[in-house]
Amino acid sequence: MEKKQIIFALKIFLASALLGIFAGFLGVNPLGISQGQVVVASYSIFLGLGLITATSTFYFTRKSHQAYQNYQREEEDEGNEQNYLAMYRFLDYATVAWNVCQISMLSCLLIDLGGLGLSAAFLLLIVFRYLGGCLLSKNHQQDS
Repeated sequence: MEKKQIIFALKIFLASALLGIFAGFLGVNPLGISQGQVVVASYSIFLGLGLITATSTFYFTRKSHQAYQNYQREEEDEGNEQNYLAMYRFLDYATVAWNVCQISMLSCLLIDLGGLGLSAAFLLLIVFRYLGGCLLSKNHQQDS
């Protein structure tokens, strides 16, 4: 796609999202969709996205390991460099897929805990962020 087409698609998406927010604020519901239907659809979308990205994460990790094994076996400098680049490219893809997987699974968890109340879901989110921050700072201190 060209840059103009991508920008046009983003404008359409943004305009429709703002229109949906405005309609929700005014309480307009022309399609007769209930909140329960939206929760089930959102949960299904995030669960499917999480399963797909988890599978792709393992696939890219396996491909990276194969490239690493080829890197270890290769004796030529040119082939060695290509395997080295492929290994890190697949690792980057796996990292992105894993991050998307974690976001979708956390969204599923928050949607599922929505029945307990919004405050319980946000409290759990705060706890997860705190634990993640503690682990990251501990890993950063070990690296230094």
